Amino acid sequence: MKLMLVLLFPLGLLLLGLFGFSVAWVWRDANRRGQPGFIVAVLVAFLWWPLSLIVWLLARPEPNGVPTGLSRGGCLAAVIALIAVIIAGVVILLVLFFGIRHVAVKDTRESVQRAVCMNNERQLAMAYLQYVEKHSQCPQTFAALREFGVTDTMLHCPAALEAESPGSYSYELLQSTNTTDVIIRENRSNHRGKGGCVAFRDGHVEWSVGR
Repeated sequence: MKLMLVLLFPLGLLLLGLFGFSVAWVWRDANRRGQPGFIVAVLVAFLWWPLSLIVWLLARPEPNGVPTGLSRGGCLAAVIALIAVIIAGVVILLVLFFGIRHVAVKDTRESVQRAVCMNNERQLAMAYLQYVEKHSQCPQTFAALREFGVTDTMLHCPAALEAESPGSYSYELLQSTNTTDVIIRENRSNHRGKGGCVAFRDGHVEWSVGR
């Protein structure tokens, strides 16, 4: 959200400047044409700007011989330029909005997947420690942990579920006897190479980039 505000700030300043300049110009232009400039400027500012500005440019009364600085051809060119600026601003706004939204959704999905993955490893680590306590040795396969409540869902990282082949698991079981050693590690490709969750012999799980 902060990034979006930073990117939209220059565009907002541009549109605000265009709005202020156009309202001030309408005020002066209406006065030159014998119209109540203040009232016309207020109407242009608050009645569907910039459409109201375009209506004024196309339907304003003749100056009755008073030079206004804009001919009919110049007026049409100004309308076209204004429409081009507005369209460009809207396009930029939409591109920024959907681009940032896509990144935000992607980051949110990745955060959820990491949380689920860490929970999977936490449960696997608990089963691992229960196995060691019961059998006085490290488990050789994940199948050996099923007696402690391990299910197929726990063995698959949600970030890699679609890419995994049948019968494969998202995690690797390691043999360890030291409390500081890693006992469960996930495949490096699970999170598109950004890192992975690791579970230690003391039972805690953390996100790691280098393991």
